[in-house]
Amino acid sequence: MRFDEKRQLSRLVETYVARSNAAQRRGRSGRVQDGLCFHLFTKLRHDTRLAEHPDPEIMRLSLSDLALRIKIMKVDMGSSIEDVFSQALDPPSAVNVQRAVSVLVEVRALTPDEDITSLGRLLSGLPTDVHIGKFLLMATMFRCLDPALTIAATLNSKSPFLAPFGHEEEADRAKVSFRTGIIYMFTRRVLVNAFPDNSDFMTMHNAFTSWRRASSDTTFVRKFCRTNFLSQQNLQQIEDLRQQFLASVPCMLHRNCSFEFNIS
Repeated sequence: MRFDEKRQLSRLVETYVARSNAAQRRGRSGRVQDGLCFHLFTKLRHDTRLAEHPDPEIMRLSLSDLALRIKIMKVDMGSSIEDVFSQALDPPSAVNVQRAVSVLVEVRALTPDEDITSLGRLLSGLPTDVHIGKFLLMATMFRCLDPALTIAATLNSKSPFLAPFGHEEEADRAKVSFRTGIIYMFTRRVLVNAFPDNSDFMTMHNAFTSWRRASSDTTFVRKFCRTNFLSQQNLQQIEDLRQQFLASVPCMLHRNCSFEFNIS
């Protein structure tokens, strides 16, 4: 998991491990008896290009979530969030801390004086980035939570779309069919009839909705995923994240719960 500066979101990315991680894997293969450990990189890369140790999480993840936890826990280690971070074993740069505070102020989780707001307390209970958390709360208010859950889960996991080598054009056509809402599986009933929409987010939602309906038949769902170049494993991960978000969204079933914040 790494923080994407451009998108201002924490995302799963594929990256090489550090040499200390590789040594740990070798130790695990021989813990009980003699074993073999295969690394998917060359010895040259291991010796010359891999880092000695992985970066601490505080250096590679968004600081906004941690800053919000600091305010929730009322950590008395300084007069400001920056003072608290400066006492860490691997303190992040002042620029990154200020950026994190600015993000929290922007989404109305903190006041300009770094006081936590009622919205900030709600966002602290969600296991996701504050932007996505606010997105889910807004979706709850406007009664469009179902597609919002899919979008939020997709942003926190790998893409459900596959593009196997040699079948890129077929995979693109399958993806476009979800986007335009014209995909039909000729079974006893129409599987999905999505409204035409060119949004990438709604494309993901249409694909996920189709997969969920196909999942009632374990034999058919495998064929459905193969035909439409979808990853069964990634779709299941999205489903698991949806359920986690659904269990964590506060006030969803309580109309009397309200909070004040600027929609912009």
